[in-house]
Amino acid sequence: MSLFPSRSSARDDDDEYTAVPTIPLEDAPLHTQDHPFCYDGACGCHEDHLLVDEINTAYQDGLLTSNEATNVTRGRTV
Repeated sequence: MSLFPSRSSARDDDDEYTAVPTIPLEDAPLHTQDHPFCYDGACGCHEDHLLVDEINTAYQDGLLTSNEATNVTRGRTV
């Protein structure tokens, strides 16, 4: 038994690789027909005037309260 590996065993180690999985920390923003706004404030959905007008119309028609409309546009709906 030797304290130093032979040249052939040292070359075998060079061929080994270690794979490290990547785990995303958060989900990508999700936009659906029922939930057009996401939680990401930098997303363009919050600047879409057609979507904002739709929520404003629901608010004006009394279908949403002020807090509900705000929550919807911030992506805070279930």
